[in-house]
Amino acid sequence: MRTSFRNHNEVCHVWASRSQDYGCSGNIEFKGDSIYSYRWWEMARFYETKSGKKYCFIRSYAYSSSTGRHMSYVKGAIPDYYEKIYVDGAHGVLLDHYSNKRSFVNKMEELNKHFKRSKNPVAILNEIQGNYDSLKKYCQIFKLKLPKDAKKFLIEYEDVRHFIKHREEIEEKRKKREEERNEILRLKYHEEYKEWNNGEVEVKWMVGVPTKTSQYIPGYGLQKFSQVRLRIKDNEVETSMGAFVPVREAKVLWDRIKKGKDIKGFLVGRYTVIGINGTLQIGCHHITREEITRFTDKYDW
Repeated sequence: MRTSFRNHNEVCHVWASRSQDYGCSGNIEFKGDSIYSYRWWEMARFYETKSGKKYCFIRSYAYSSSTGRHMSYVKGAIPDYYEKIYVDGAHGVLLDHYSNKRSFVNKMEELNKHFKRSKNPVAILNEIQGNYDSLKKYCQIFKLKLPKDAKKFLIEYEDVRHFIKHREEIEEKRKKREEERNEILRLKYHEEYKEWNNGEVEVKWMVGVPTKTSQYIPGYGLQKFSQVRLRIKDNEVETSMGAFVPVREAKVLWDRIKKGKDIKGFLVGRYTVIGINGTLQIGCHHITREEITRFTDKYDW
């Protein structure tokens, strides 16, 4: 009988077939019902009750990335007719009953703490219930007493409904307070916003007046130009996004556009023309034909 196998995948499938008691390949080895990583970390174990129910207990975590890869082979090999139960186990031993019972309870306790901070309390409820059901099943399989403190971490669905309703009421009050605060801010900063809203700031920038190209206004949020704008500054074409290209090179590009020549890949300053189809795309800039016409008419190109 062969006990040394070609690869990890093969040794895991031989273990799962239950056709022999021992086998190994690289850093995976199985003995009887159990399969190990590095010959000591028990990854999974088959277990069958006297009544014939088949279970496979699987480690719920891996102590290293390589063991994690080993466990992926193990999980892929387990037949579907085995009910899978995930347990933490002790350091190297999988079915340490005391450790497994405590780990289920500890997880329930931790989830219970996060319940009120969770954005999805129903998911927390289901996760706690899932841990409790797994703990209960584990105790039934091995005829163990259920820990006395397990039930105190359960959350009733009715409690979740009340909590969600209460949180929604708090959120509504918060939104109302925020809206009232924003209304006060909008009154205070209305004139400043009006300059942006009617395009005054944009026009000032285009004619060379020093001004911002974006501004956060309390109560109104971030204000930006309606589109990419162009102007000439110090013998360079400046965009409202902060890019500069020499006027001479920009004129050459405009001349090629007017003559219908291919401009794809044309270099203007440090920027490459991607194409023109409705808008002129240069690097991350999308410049509308309307803006190009306004700019070229203004400077009589």
